[in-house]
Parts: sequence; structure tokens; C-alpha cells
Amino acid sequence: MSASTARKSLVRAAEDGERRWFFGGGLHIWKATADDTDGAFILFEDRMDHGKVTPLHLHPDSDETMIVVEGEILMHLDGEEHTVRAGGIASAPRGIPHAFKVSGADGARLLCLHTPGCCQAFYWDASEPVPGDDRRGIDAGPVDMSRVQASATKNGGIEILGPPPFSQVAQGLIWLGAAARPATQVPHSGFAASDESDHDAGGAPVKVPSPAVVDRRVPGPA
Repeated sequence: MSASTARKSLVRAAEDGERRWFFGGGLHIWKATADDTDGAFILFEDRMDHGKVTPLHLHPDSDETMIVVEGEILMHLDGEEHTVRAGGIASAPRGIPHAFKVSGADGARLLCLHTPGCCQAFYWDASEPVPGDDRRGIDAGPVDMSRVQASATKNGGIEILGPPPFSQVAQGLIWLGAAARPATQVPHSGFAASDESDHDAGGAPVKVPSPAVVDRRVPGPA
């Protein structure tokens, strides 16, 4: 590869990177965009409040790896639930259904890596820039699941399969993509489950991809 076509090096400090409120709940701080990496990967920090929960979903064209920096999440992979704490990872290969819930009492911080970086458009249209004078906490960020659904439909990169699969999500609550909240307080998110996620166009079963990887370890002193 010639010097003129080689990708530029990239260095970003802890608080560097564009900040965007994700309409599914939480704050994204972009560390590497698809433009930065020539599409090789995307990487963002995800800061979330306790109780955020995602629907069951998959990414058809990218592998997703979550590295827990602070806090704790409950990860649903391969039909099982795994508690992943700081220093641990969870990796869902493309096509593997998964979901997670922020179980840490003080929320969680993750690094979210997609390889290749083909689903940035989904995240971009499902979020908005954080204004410079915005002093809201993570728990007060905007939530608009209709925009998440619209971006998934428009841009691809993600397939919503159904509601959160966690037994800990109490009945009488509905899923917002942020924390589960009483149904009397908020409108329904409008997510519809799909019964075609594991079949091809002709109705034949699709081969299950390689199993996901979960590392729950908490590292010791360096």
C-alpha cells in the first residue's frame, strides 16, 4: 500500500470524540468512525443509566464486541444470560440474536466495536448531537424509539427481533430502549417482533452462526 493511500493513524483521548444522544437511551462518544477507519470498524463509548434494556436484535453484516469499562451488564447470548463486569467482554458474531440490560447500580460504560464498520448510518440517524450547553445527566437524555425503528428500517445494520428476553424485566413495565418504566407514564415504543429472523425467503431454517464469546473476568492489578 502506498503512502498516499494508507489510512491515517488515529489517537483520541478519554473525553475526545463527537457526543450524541442515542434515542434508544444513553450517550455515545464516537472514538472511530467509518471514515476514520476506511470502513474497517467503528468504535464508540456507550454511557448508560441503570435499567437500560435493549430488544432482542441482531446485526446481519457486522460482529459486535462490547468491552465493559465500568459497571455491569446482563448479556443475553445463545439463549443464556451472562453477567459481564468491568474488564469483561461479550462478542456477538453477525447474525447472532442478542440483547443486554444495564444491571450495575451506577449504570455502565462500554466500548462498542463493530467489525466491519458498516452500520454507522443506523446509529447516526438514531441519535442527535449533544449541544455544547447540554448539562443533562445520562438518565435525562432523549428517548424516541420511533426514530430508532425508523433508522433500522431506512439504514439496515440491525434487525429488531422482539422485546427484551430478560425475566428480570417486570410485568407491567414496557420497554423504552432506556430504562423500563411503568406503562402509565410513557407511550408504547411500537416495536414489533419478527418471526422470520431464523428463516430464509423460502421459509427454510437458516444455519446458526458461530457461537458468541463471553469473558466475565475482572482483571487484577497490572
